[in-house]
Amino acid sequence: METLSSDNSVELPAQIEVNSPSQQTPEEPIESGIEAVPEGAGKAQHSLLTLEYYQQFFKVDTFMVLRRIRNSMIPKLASGNYLRMDIDQNPDLYGPFWLSITLIFSIAISSNIASYRHYAGNDYHWHYNFQLVSNAATCVFIYAIVLPVVLWALFKDSLKPVLYEELDSASYTPTLLSLICIYGYSLAIYIPVSILCVIEIALIQWLLVIIAALLTGFVLIDVMKPALRNSKYAIFLIIGILSVQFILSAGFLMYFYQDSLVTGTRFLQQVPCYQSPLKTSPRQSLGIKD
Repeated sequence: METLSSDNSVELPAQIEVNSPSQQTPEEPIESGIEAVPEGAGKAQHSLLTLEYYQQFFKVDTFMVLRRIRNSMIPKLASGNYLRMDIDQNPDLYGPFWLSITLIFSIAISSNIASYRHYAGNDYHWHYNFQLVSNAATCVFIYAIVLPVVLWALFKDSLKPVLYEELDSASYTPTLLSLICIYGYSLAIYIPVSILCVIEIALIQWLLVIIAALLTGFVLIDVMKPALRNSKYAIFLIIGILSVQFILSAGFLMYFYQDSLVTGTRFLQQVPCYQSPLKTSPRQSLGIKD
């Protein structure tokens, strides 16, 4: 009950200011009412055996795919930290998958066309060789998957010992997905080469595969330069990368285009050469038979 004093004044209860600084002690922190969210709690975790896990590797746009195709065909076009700052941050499987599928059917179709042209003028009953599709698929996927796995293991095993202050830069090795990504994109140049190998001239065919091997080899070495710099076997890895490119290119030509390669060699042999105007020997010119 409130009491009235003699001067008719009313006594009211004291008001406490909630936000007054005097009511807060230094030892007690001010609670904002918002609980901290642990890092990664907003991201859905998917199992390795689910399709949702692999969807993150197909989130690319057309501009990114075209840029990576261009960087895989032209040496020195990508920046020095292209592998670490671009590929490692967002490795995709969309480009490598479709480039591999396109190359498989490109090799199978163009090699059958070359075979047909080889037997076109003969009485041979030509038929399509469907086995070339499976053979091309085996070679392409060994190149795009097995080689990156082997290279990734070699990078991990051959890492140089580094000091603590050099740990950030000198201990860098690319991820397995990054290597699969750059090796998958490196197949892009072989698509036009496989189509041009229909030309039945051996010299042109060999020039095409040598140029393709040189371009892809130098691009791979240039892109993987940060990882090669940290490897104890850098020289051997560089030689191995270039050798694999030449073996792959020569193997594709000699296996899938062997008929057109033989025809192209015969074409070069039939090119007329310079002949001496002296058509008879000195003995024959004197009427003496040899």
